[in-house]
Amino acid sequence: MASVVKGSFSATGFSAEEEFKAGDFHISGSFVGTVQLQRRIGTVWQPIAQFTDTGTVIDDETTFENGTAKTMRFQCIAYTSGTINYHME
Repeated sequence: MASVVKGSFSATGFSAEEEFKAGDFHISGSFVGTVQLQRRIGTVWQPIAQFTDTGTVIDDETTFENGTAKTMRFQCIAYTSGTINYHME
């Protein structure tokens, strides 16, 4: 069974983190804010994509090199209004 992390932001904060060998990452909702997709390298979280939007669906489908699992999470780094939905699988 594939891992799934989903939820929403209505303030700044972090999603749960999970390991993925490949991933389909979605941001949706009616919002004003900024969300980063991040991966952990050792003990450091590195942003690999940043989404700033006012309501369209944003998809990022990624397959990691050599099928190596990466620990991923979303971080809402700026929040103004609305609900930011996230989904990783």
